[in-house]
Amino acid sequence: MAQKPTYEELEQRVRELEKEAVERKRAEDALKDYVSFQSVLAVLRGVRSGQTERMLLQTFLSEIVKEYGFCMAWYGQYANGEIRPVLSAGRVDRYLDNLVLQIREPTSPDAQCAMSQAIINGAPFSYADLERDEGFRRWRDYALELGYRSNLALPLTVDGQVEGGVMVYADTAIAFPEERMERLQLLTLEIGAILGEWRRKHRAEEALRESDDRYRRLTEAITDYIYSVTIQDGRPVETIHGPACVAVTGYTPEDFRVNPYLWIQMVHEEDRAVVQEQAERILSGQDVQPIEHRIFRKDGDMRWVRNTLVPHYDPHGRLLSYDGLVRDIHERKRVEQALRKSEARYRSVVEDQTELICRFLPDGILTFVNEAYCQYFGKKPEELIGHRFMPLIPEEDQETVQKQFTSLSPEMPVVTYEHRVVMPEGQIRWQQWSDRAIFDEQGRLVEFQAVGRDITERVQAEEALQRSSEEIKLFAYSVSHDLKSPAIGIYGLTKLLCKHYGDALDEKAKSYCDQILKAAEQIAALVEMINVYISSKETPLNIERVKLKEILEMVRDEFSTQLNIRQIRWSQPETMPEIKADRLSILRILRNLVDNALKYGGDDLSEIGLEYRGSDEFHIVSVSDDGITIKQEDFERIFGPFQRYETARGIEGTGLGLAIVKTLAARHGGKVWVESRREKGTSFYVSISRSL
Repeated sequence: MAQKPTYEELEQRVRELEKEAVERKRAEDALKDYVSFQSVLAVLRGVRSGQTERMLLQTFLSEIVKEYGFCMAWYGQYANGEIRPVLSAGRVDRYLDNLVLQIREPTSPDAQCAMSQAIINGAPFSYADLERDEGFRRWRDYALELGYRSNLALPLTVDGQVEGGVMVYADTAIAFPEERMERLQLLTLEIGAILGEWRRKHRAEEALRESDDRYRRLTEAITDYIYSVTIQDGRPVETIHGPACVAVTGYTPEDFRVNPYLWIQMVHEEDRAVVQEQAERILSGQDVQPIEHRIFRKDGDMRWVRNTLVPHYDPHGRLLSYDGLVRDIHERKRVEQALRKSEARYRSVVEDQTELICRFLPDGILTFVNEAYCQYFGKKPEELIGHRFMPLIPEEDQETVQKQFTSLSPEMPVVTYEHRVVMPEGQIRWQQWSDRAIFDEQGRLVEFQAVGRDITERVQAEEALQRSSEEIKLFAYSVSHDLKSPAIGIYGLTKLLCKHYGDALDEKAKSYCDQILKAAEQIAALVEMINVYISSKETPLNIERVKLKEILEMVRDEFSTQLNIRQIRWSQPETMPEIKADRLSILRILRNLVDNALKYGGDDLSEIGLEYRGSDEFHIVSVSDDGITIKQEDFERIFGPFQRYETARGIEGTGLGLAIVKTLAARHGGKVWVESRREKGTSFYVSISRSL
């Protein structure tokens, strides 16, 4: 029979089992850590070099958070004594907001951060228990709130240079034993190695591209090559082409050696006679001049070249050899051809213009004049080009012209002005000129280009229109005065007639008197509106700050009796801005629009509303009603003088109210327009410029 174990033996067995469990747990954790390490390592090594460094680092942070179960990981970039978070993964919240670690001074408070210590010392650094470690107290409260209990910082080194660091947070204390710390450090070293390899590869690829580019640019820059021809008994016996011939012709020196006639075969068929003539002249001892001709490169591309020959003679004057310099001038030819076409187009356009066009140097010498310029001043081109020519300008206009010229600068190279000139026959004409000053790259004045036109007829028309406008205005004032006085007299006499002899008049006579009184009132009102219309065009504006709300209240009070009798609702915003405008003009605009709504809104009119809205350029005020609509075809017509609605029959009015509104709005840099709803209701809008 087995002996029963003693208490001490049982206690010993329990301790052994506990030790085995701890060892098993440690082995399981180590295995799990190893698997996590291998998993992250496999992912990192699977990242292709075509991805960015930022993508690699983000992948690393995301993988260690996922595989190890960390709370959070972030990468900080180190530069100029500062560490700034740039990437993160996991439970970050606002922990990294506005975080910048200043570590220029190793004793600074920021230098106590684990990340700072890792970067300063170039080695891993950990706070094993964030709740107790005093070095972490600055960041403790928020970290604990987010569930962080320990951290580990690892420096990121690329090619021996510390560029930043990786910080990881765990939700348990003492979460970074030595073995785990070493593996995480290995992963960080792997990141540094991958980044270093990528950069070296990138630098090598960049250097290769630069080398290819340099070679290509060098090849493209070669526009010359030399060939040498040896002469015996007056005939060429050997031709050697320099290696640069490939860049110009596409053919190698060997190609020319194998085919002795290649030099003439590659010449454009139309140019071969000129090239052969040059060769024959030098063989016969004659002087030769450089020639320009076309060749076909080996790739079929046609190019222009310049061929210059240099002979070499013996002491007896016999030709021994000659060298040829072939220069690629294709680009120059292309530019010359484009320039010729441009000049031809420019001249054809300029010559066809009726405007006066000229160009002249700062000293006044003309370099170009078109036909219209010559005809206008009765000169020939040869009399003007290369000479100074200044039309006679009246003395009182000379200062204006000189002032415009002196105002030209590289910042403001164009100016337009008008002045008078005295023609050769003594007639005075008006001209408008647009002058452009042309400056070089150093800002020095090179030339002037001027475009002018005769505006005499326009100026005369404007002067005639101004005189006509003044005459019409005087006529209108005269007519209004001549109408108003008799109308007042008729009104007064009719009132006396009704007062003193009313009892002797029958009903028909009394009706006639009423009609006479109304007609006199309408005449007086019309005269008054004509005067207002004229003054709206002529009276200077007094621009000041105007409170729109005060103007609206004045208009509402003026029409309050009508509003109350007809039970019409009045609505306006609680607040209205101040605007810069002429106070009396704004009052007239709103008074006329409200009066318009009351007159023509019809019997069903029940509401008048005023609104304000602003834009970047305008203040916009609207007056809306729910009365009779206006036909769309009348939207423009109703703003003309003495124009009225089709529905205005039988309603007193002058037809000038909206014309006055239009004039005042225009003088304030704005306009007036109308919108009408199909069912019922009309809205008038007035815009006032903000730039007054």
